[in-house]
Amino acid sequence: MQVKAGLCGPQELVMVSYWRSEKSLKEFFRGKAHQKMMQFVAKNPLSLCLYNEIYQPPTVGKYLHEPQGMAKLNQSLQLSAVSAS
Repeated sequence: MQVKAGLCGPQELVMVSYWRSEKSLKEFFRGKAHQKMMQFVAKNPLSLCLYNEIYQPPTVGKYLHEPQGMAKLNQSLQLSAVSAS
């Protein structure tokens, strides 16, 4: 659904991806793009620190500007976030 990136240091980049569902994330894991990325990591093990975490927030966050991340996943979440700002 969306990927956000941020620089944490001279040699560190963090990327957070938002998925429509756990099912769609698992489908990506079985796909060619993920396989290609894992082949790269196997050849270059120090180039990437990879981990997966799944969060399901109990409430919608507040956004100062347009909704991002989880608020974009569901139209009702998006409308709630916009009205809260």
